Amino acid sequence: MPAPGHVVGVVVYTNAARAAGTLTVNVTINGTVTGLTAILNGSSTTTTATRQAQNTSKYTIGQRIGVKITTPSSAAGVLSV
Repeated sequence: MPAPGHVVGVVVYTNAARAAGTLTVNVTINGTVTGLTAILNGSSTTTTATRQAQNTSKYTIGQRIGVKITTPSSAAGVLSV
């Protein structure tokens, strides 16, 4: 990132309801999972959002923010994070 900051939330949306299993999205900083996670499951089948306190997942100049997606093989549709 060009400036330091904090990751405070993640939103996951898919255009097709989760058919089975659990889809998990973990936010990463420089490839390391931060603990900020959003999950699509039996209760949240197409959209979910998770928020955390500021200063929980800090990043510095030059670090990369990403996501690690774990999905069942039955997942269908387009996933937006």
